Amino acid sequence: MIKDLGRLPPLPALLPKSRSERLGMAGIGMIAFLVRLLHLLELKKLPWFETPIMDAGYHDLWAMTLLKGELWQPDVYFRGPLYPTLLAGLYLVLGRHMLWVRLCHVFMGSVTCILLSRLAQTLFGRTAGLLTGLIAALYGMFVFFDVDLLIPVLILHLNLWFIFFLYQAVRLQSKPRWFLSGLFMGLSAIARPNILMVAPVPLLWPFLTASSPLQALKRKTLSHAAIFLLGVVLPICPVTLRNGIVADDFMLISSQGGINLFIGNNPESNGIECYVPGARNTWWGGFQDYHRLAEEAVGRPLKASEASSYWYKRALDFMWNQPTDALDLMMAKTFHFWSAPEIGNNTGIYFFRYVSRVLRVLIWLTPWVGCPFGLLMPFAFAGLCMALPRFRHLFPLYGFIVFYAASIILFYVNARYRLPVIPFLIVFASAGIVRLFDLAQKKRWKQLLPLGFGMLTVFSMVNRNPFRKAIAFEAAQGFYDLGVAFLNEGRYQEAEETFLAYRKMRPQSSGPYIGLGAVYLAQGQLERSEQQYREALLREPTSSRAHMGLAGVASLLGDEEALIQHTREALRSDPHSPEASFTMGSFLASKGQWEEAESWLKRSLAVNPSQTQVWEILAHVLQEQGRSKEAEGALKKAAVCQFGRGEKS
Repeated sequence: MIKDLGRLPPLPALLPKSRSERLGMAGIGMIAFLVRLLHLLELKKLPWFETPIMDAGYHDLWAMTLLKGELWQPDVYFRGPLYPTLLAGLYLVLGRHMLWVRLCHVFMGSVTCILLSRLAQTLFGRTAGLLTGLIAALYGMFVFFDVDLLIPVLILHLNLWFIFFLYQAVRLQSKPRWFLSGLFMGLSAIARPNILMVAPVPLLWPFLTASSPLQALKRKTLSHAAIFLLGVVLPICPVTLRNGIVADDFMLISSQGGINLFIGNNPESNGIECYVPGARNTWWGGFQDYHRLAEEAVGRPLKASEASSYWYKRALDFMWNQPTDALDLMMAKTFHFWSAPEIGNNTGIYFFRYVSRVLRVLIWLTPWVGCPFGLLMPFAFAGLCMALPRFRHLFPLYGFIVFYAASIILFYVNARYRLPVIPFLIVFASAGIVRLFDLAQKKRWKQLLPLGFGMLTVFSMVNRNPFRKAIAFEAAQGFYDLGVAFLNEGRYQEAEETFLAYRKMRPQSSGPYIGLGAVYLAQGQLERSEQQYREALLREPTSSRAHMGLAGVASLLGDEEALIQHTREALRSDPHSPEASFTMGSFLASKGQWEEAESWLKRSLAVNPSQTQVWEILAHVLQEQGRSKEAEGALKKAAVCQFGRGEKS
């Protein structure tokens, strides 16, 4: 039965003295660790395991740059720096051994499950606490993200410590605990800044727990709030100071806020895709274009803060000038946030069901129900409803869910971004299950029937699935990404099999033919390669990638005219293609046209600075021009990229 919260209980010790409680904690930790370990070992066979891509690759390259003692981008941080900094620390201690680094992530995720269980036990009793820990240990999206080089595993952990110390601070009126609560919020903020939107929760809560505002003031609420805010500000100040010193631009944490708001609030947005109108639909291309587009619109070079402000203004203009469309989009994002489908951001989440038997059990989506979110929400709804009489004492949990959800819906929605609210939904779901079982045992049907009706309504709303086609496409795209990764590692047979599977799923797409063309090109099968690239052009005549593939064929055949023709066609389709710019630069370097070659190579690196070979050729070009110091700097950049990918020299 749910624990009576007539008065706020103290939090129990993290290491309880009771043998049964210790066994419960150990069991939860062991289950969480083993499930994540099994999933981790299944992913080990994938090329992405040693060579992370997209956001994980960005963090990996950032960490390797720090480990080399070099500055990561001489500008304002685009993202919060905490996670890449901690990743660099792991690399320093463990080396860049991905199994050990990911095992540290698994350990942190397992401890998070234990901590969440302890919090739930304090608020709702032992049974609810154990159930919370078990659900968290087996929650598919936690398992999925806990093994990747991404931020969620860290911020979930930090957010729980923030709430944990907040409960202790208010119950014990402890200034050190107020400070610690604020400190963990501040640390979470320099990992992902939108946690700062939750700051009103701890500041308002003392007034809700007091019998009157006067009593709240007698509790030294204002001094406690100041101590809390000091804790929040302490980790942020060095980041702000660094931005000011390095870039002469005193941004609080990072510059991504403006572009992220615009991504989720513009006439072409659907609220879930990370797409900027006019920017390239590639990771590095989009990253570079957001600043370039702002500068082109304003007509002058911009600081990072100015570029961010430009995008903030564009988003706010859309809301002001098209209020109906903006409201419709906000409602759509709210629906997406509370829907069962797990919307991917970097890679298709449901694709990984093909490679991980663990995820095949823990994450699935049918036309009628989605696991895990679609099963969790009805019980979370029941728990949220039944705990309302204790709202004052549970305000941190209610407040976190509402404020954090709003901070995501305001921008754009995907599974990774909504993950921080899940721990507290699990707590309420566990409390709901325990209470429903108690009511059923006592045959209190008058209470159960309306709850049951509400749960069925929530179930039907949450499990509506308008994403079936998009998710099928996302899963198929995962095969393309996997094929490319196999190809980059020289595992040609596996790459060919993967692209053939992709072609079977999407025969009208140019992607599988481009992939197969690249496989055959790498093996020197030029006729087969050319055939596949031309098949791709039949399906997508303006494909930059297909033209670059044909340029590669022409290069091996020694046909310089065809090489230049296809490279120019690629640039016509995508003027910022790093591959096409690199090809032009390499060709010009082979002809001794050093200045033109330098221009094209730098153009390629401006889009994707993680290309080892481009840095090496640029170093040669600079050396030929007698610029030895610059050539040495380019070689250092090449070494960072090479080391970051675990390549052998």
